[in-house]
Amino acid sequence: MFPSFTIFGKEIGTYMLCSVVGALFAGLIVHMLARDRDDVRKDQLLHIAIAAGGGLFVGAHLLFGLTNMPKIIWIFKHFSVFTYSFDTAIYFLQDIFGGMVFYGGLFGGIIGGLLYIRSLKLDKWAHIDLFAPAIPAMHAFGRIGCFLSGCCYGIESDFGFVYHHSAVPAADGVRRFPVQLLECIVNLCIVLIMVILIKRGLGRKKPVFVYGVMYSVARFLLEFLRGDKIRGIYFGLSTSQWISIVFFTVSVIALVKLNAKGDKSGKEAEKNNAELSVGATV
Repeated sequence: MFPSFTIFGKEIGTYMLCSVVGALFAGLIVHMLARDRDDVRKDQLLHIAIAAGGGLFVGAHLLFGLTNMPKIIWIFKHFSVFTYSFDTAIYFLQDIFGGMVFYGGLFGGIIGGLLYIRSLKLDKWAHIDLFAPAIPAMHAFGRIGCFLSGCCYGIESDFGFVYHHSAVPAADGVRRFPVQLLECIVNLCIVLIMVILIKRGLGRKKPVFVYGVMYSVARFLLEFLRGDKIRGIYFGLSTSQWISIVFFTVSVIALVKLNAKGDKSGKEAEKNNAELSVGATV
């Protein structure tokens, strides 16, 4: 569609440009939510974001590599071919780990951010809650980049766009549903909902699990509109759909436990207040 453009003789990838815009948008949301909070280290937010970005990059490529497990097994069986030359090794590594999978980036980013947070002994959940809405914010613009470059393309459809010279040749020459743009809209809606809930007092530890419920359901359904099957299909569902099922289950269980804990704390507080009231009356 429009994978790159040239400025002053230098080629600029549209996916990378959209990722940068998404990072700035996510940073704006974090800054907005952090202004009135005293439980987060405002001077460390950029460093946390950088650490999370490093984890995102590594995790996204690692999970893509895991979807290429047959190729990895083949290399172990023919290791002499892999080590034939440096160029040959680089070719195989790029082929296996060259792509990115969102869920790998999500969990890798969380791990990267947490490692940095723990190294400074900061309030873990305060910072996780703060950064949770930034995930769909950045992801939304990333999907615009996917649309422009032609990756993560949709199924063949009478409604859609025909790609020419896309970053993924398999997407070319066929009218495809713009599933990337639909996912962008879904992510922006999730951002809006999360910001509203947080502003209205969504409880501690809940934002990331609320995101998990909303996005996992959306992603599971959107996968049926995806035309790229490179990530693997297992028992009729894609890799991302299986991960969505796990992510949804974990998020629901966590929210149920947090709500139950909140109800118990509330009842204990009411009981204590009642006992104090009776004592004062006596």
